[in-house]
Amino acid sequence: MKKNSKPQTRSKTKEKQLSEKKYFGLTIHSRKYRDAELMHFGAMLFLCPDISPDHAKHFIDRFEKEEFSLDHINKVTASGIQEVVDNKNTLPKKMTEKIKEWFDAFGELTTADYDYINEHYGILRDELLASIHKNCSFKSPKELYAAARQYIIGQDEALEKMAVMFFLQSMCRDKNIDTIARSMLSIGPTGCGKSESFRRMGMICGLPVLIINSSHFTALGWKGPNLSDLILQFMITNGYQPQDLKYLVLVITEFDKIAHHGNKIVSDGGTDGDHDQMRQIMDLLDKGNHMMLENGIDRMSGTVNNTRICTDNWLVVLDGAFEGMEEIIKKRLQLQDTIGFSKATIEQKTPKNILKHIEPDDLVQWGFLTELVGRITQICVLNPITKEVAYQILTEAKESELQRHINICKLTNIDLKFTEGALMTVADYIAHNKYGFRSAEKALTNIMEPVYLEHLSKIAKPNSTKVVVDEILVNQQLNIK
Repeated sequence: MKKNSKPQTRSKTKEKQLSEKKYFGLTIHSRKYRDAELMHFGAMLFLCPDISPDHAKHFIDRFEKEEFSLDHINKVTASGIQEVVDNKNTLPKKMTEKIKEWFDAFGELTTADYDYINEHYGILRDELLASIHKNCSFKSPKELYAAARQYIIGQDEALEKMAVMFFLQSMCRDKNIDTIARSMLSIGPTGCGKSESFRRMGMICGLPVLIINSSHFTALGWKGPNLSDLILQFMITNGYQPQDLKYLVLVITEFDKIAHHGNKIVSDGGTDGDHDQMRQIMDLLDKGNHMMLENGIDRMSGTVNNTRICTDNWLVVLDGAFEGMEEIIKKRLQLQDTIGFSKATIEQKTPKNILKHIEPDDLVQWGFLTELVGRITQICVLNPITKEVAYQILTEAKESELQRHINICKLTNIDLKFTEGALMTVADYIAHNKYGFRSAEKALTNIMEPVYLEHLSKIAKPNSTKVVVDEILVNQQLNIK
């Protein structure tokens, strides 16, 4: 009897351990599939927005009875998961609601679960949780800055200022009190990461961030969509209610194009439409202002459906490259070519990033209305992308453009590596391209074309295939001689 009791105990212990193993909060029993395949099964059920916790239990029951196969589950969930992957920056409302229900039913995901989703689907933990966490989890602007710095590299000084502004915005949101700082001017060359910084900050804090190009809207009364139309569209697309936009971060890019380069104030060189746009934005920065969103016409009564939104607590960011602003600053600092000073001497006296010496008067010289300049709370200046910074972004930044290609390759069991020479060549290409880090997408797409043509497949190979991208391939694909 004793001899028989021990194996029986071990068998019960093994069965208990098997039942305690969870995949995305789910307990799945199957001796037919390996642990990695069950992990994939759990991920599919979790990431498909159309599968509720109750549906997941049903799928598991049918799966354990071998009525469903992994291939069948994959076909059922493929389109839903693709929708989430394509919209990971602003998850569909049904997905955010599904995550809340999932956590209530099965508990929070483990680190291993989040790592799996990041590795196989390119979705980060912060991206999944940003839309469902109401309160900012960071205790100070320093913590927020440290989190953002993992994604945005080479902009430390600008990130510190952004961290303070966003932390104040999220703290006031969490306490449901009026905001302190309400506006920011962001200046930096094209492709340096301005819009990405705001998007990432908002994602980390769980704040709604709407990024609009100044050329995409007109002032009220002018032909074309106005600002309120775009905000209504943003609210409907993301499933927000008016109260969800109480602490909106509104980023207006290409704002320098409205203010008119050429050292002419708006009344001298601008159009009436641009003038009205600036006036409308100034209204957003004043207390006691509301915006009316016209949401169609009621067919029964014929009246316009209006949604009234208070803009008192919005953080408004005016963003632009301001090409030529350096000359205005140099003139004020007397750093232009002057008799008695050589060009080398002037260059030596000129600060590395002269935009950091910008003053309100420079904005007026550029073309800003004086009343608008007085409403700007903070000026944030970003640095151009150097070769060293481009290399750091490629190799160190979370969710970099290079990492996206590496993740795609992993789906087909391809082990992608770039040599040091290849990375430095790409970094040099990015630094010398006038589009900043935006050129990384173009560069890496061209570089990876022959790799994908040769190795990419929908069916993962059983054994890992190592692919090394060297300097020769980079030079060939980028036409560098």
